[in-house]
Amino acid sequence: MQAINPLYAILMLVSALASTVVCVIVWRRRSTPGAIPLLILALAMAWWDLTYFIHWIGLPRPNPNFWVDATYLGALIVPAGFFTFILYFTAHAHWLKKWLKIILISEPIISLLLFITDKSHGIFFAGLRVEGAGTIMDGGPGFWFNIVYSNTLMLCAFMLLFKKAYDQNPVIRQQARILLFGALFPWFFLLLGLAEISPTPNMDLTPLGFTFTSIIFTIGFLRFHLLDIVPLARDRLVENLRDGVIVFDTFNRVVDINPAAQCMLTLDTHTSLGKNAEEVCKHWPELLEQVKNNSSWQGELVMEKNGQEIYLDVNTLGFFDHSAHFAGQLVEFRDITYHKKIELDIRKTNQQLQTQLDENQNLRFLLQEQAIRDSLTGLYNRRQLGEAMAREIARCLHTKEPLAVVLMDIDHFKTVNDRFGHLTGDLVLESLGRYLLTNTRSEDFACRYGGEEFLVIMPNIGAVEALRQVEEWRSHMDNAQFKHLGQEVHITLSAGIALYPQHGKTIDELLYSADTALYQAKNAGRNRVLTMEDHTP
Repeated sequence: MQAINPLYAILMLVSALASTVVCVIVWRRRSTPGAIPLLILALAMAWWDLTYFIHWIGLPRPNPNFWVDATYLGALIVPAGFFTFILYFTAHAHWLKKWLKIILISEPIISLLLFITDKSHGIFFAGLRVEGAGTIMDGGPGFWFNIVYSNTLMLCAFMLLFKKAYDQNPVIRQQARILLFGALFPWFFLLLGLAEISPTPNMDLTPLGFTFTSIIFTIGFLRFHLLDIVPLARDRLVENLRDGVIVFDTFNRVVDINPAAQCMLTLDTHTSLGKNAEEVCKHWPELLEQVKNNSSWQGELVMEKNGQEIYLDVNTLGFFDHSAHFAGQLVEFRDITYHKKIELDIRKTNQQLQTQLDENQNLRFLLQEQAIRDSLTGLYNRRQLGEAMAREIARCLHTKEPLAVVLMDIDHFKTVNDRFGHLTGDLVLESLGRYLLTNTRSEDFACRYGGEEFLVIMPNIGAVEALRQVEEWRSHMDNAQFKHLGQEVHITLSAGIALYPQHGKTIDELLYSADTALYQAKNAGRNRVLTMEDHTP
């Protein structure tokens, strides 16, 4: 009669459910390095526990050994799955050469075939199997070869895991110890079975150990971010780098962060690992965009730390696994605050020098303007007249365009000074100067010719247009209002116009003609504009 153990069956069911939870968690992270071997391991444990549950709950079976035989499929796969996952976890995945992969796949298949076909050759059981027993504790060469092979894989994995349990990174060290602790239970219960310390005869306690293994692995996934933080780029060199390093996986989650980065960015390893880039890089949108796009980038970040600005040079670089698949992104931070402050000081000094240079240039320009302009009216002074006249006559010779020279004089200006004072006289001169500055063309040349005399050179203008323009100036002065101590001061203007080449072809001839026309305007009663009559000097 088939033995039934409901309590043990329930424990197997709990273990199967825990392993299923592990499968679901790992499946959601299946692109993470090491996820597929762990998924295979979890599926094998779930199968082993589930079939053993069915055996001990007493469900119908085709033959007494059916469900015990079914458990063997999971028992054969578990060691290879555990060993391969530990290789990934301890950053030894490069050991998985082609020959090793063939061995890891072939041994379970060959053992399973020997197990199924044992009745025809006896290599696996060698006639030592007890019919209806709940466990397989003895057998032939095939059985013992599988036992040695499986335990060798487990022992190698334990050695790697034990070494990782003393890693310098406290988070990786904690993960390794959790895995090590969980994986110890199947070995512990295997030893109890070999010592025949069991509440029920013929009971294989190894699956019971996997109950605790599955539960601990599940806690590790949910509480300690197992698989979220598989050490993708961990090395002692990275750990001791003065530059900060953060590693993001393919889901843009933080999977590694060295002490330098923690210090620079004021991040805590335990709270940052497993977090999404959007949360870790929320203060640096430009960096966040590069991480999300998995692109290489170089830039600068500015952050405040202890009330001071810190400047960081940032480089992002994607890296790939041994199969040339994108595995994540590495972000390097270098503190350039010292050099940046020197750069800013140099830039500030340069700006100050540039400001001083601009001031010097403005001062030079001002001195130049003072040298060529009349300080009272703002018009050019007489020293610039000869150069301007020569330039315009030369241009007229080349272009055959006309030219007008206007000489103006304020009427009775001496009387204004004597009657109302020199301040009023200066006011009149200043007013006329400002008016000419704003009411002459850009190509015109206006200067103060003498005390109350003004001269304007007007290129490319005919007699009629010149007369109209100068008459407008005269009319303005005639209508302008000047007051001295409440008393109105009336000012008029007389002007003479000489045209090139009708009234002269040289500087002296044109000035003489303009002065003659002005003299004629004065003799005609002042407050008028006259043009020099055509003549040949």
